[in-house]
Amino acid sequence: MGKKGIFQIRGRQGSQFWRSLIDIREWYQRGRMIQVVNGRQTRFWHDCWLGDCSLKVLFHNLYQIVVQPDIDISQAYTDGQWNIQFRRQLHEVLIEEWDQLQDMLSEVTLEDGRDIVYCALEQSKKYSTGSLYRFITSGGVRDQQMMNVWKCIVAELTNL
Repeated sequence: MGKKGIFQIRGRQGSQFWRSLIDIREWYQRGRMIQVVNGRQTRFWHDCWLGDCSLKVLFHNLYQIVVQPDIDISQAYTDGQWNIQFRRQLHEVLIEEWDQLQDMLSEVTLEDGRDIVYCALEQSKKYSTGSLYRFITSGGVRDQQMMNVWKCIVAELTNL
């Protein structure tokens, strides 16, 4: 993978194990947040790194006309400036969105080191299959009453 993250890999070539990892990465991405350090492992528009959701969701209109939708953060930030190119000129609504995005981006600084991935579904910020299962089945909301049912000790009934 080199300096890229698993979400930046495009092809499915390789062993059966590797292809399986590529196939399940979309599930791993659920609840995945990134603390950007150098920006090389984080996709600018697709990953959750600035706010609670991806920038392609937050600024959908801008994303629709961006020239490079798969750019990583380090490519988008060159010589101390954000370099995002669009296929056409921005009109009033898009200019407002661009200003909002630039306000958010003004807080970002890049430095040496790898980006840090953590799981927003767990207080510990560590990924677990349990947190993913809860997210898939109930949108990440924990049903305490159901948790108590699962913890119940059921005595074996005989002579029925």
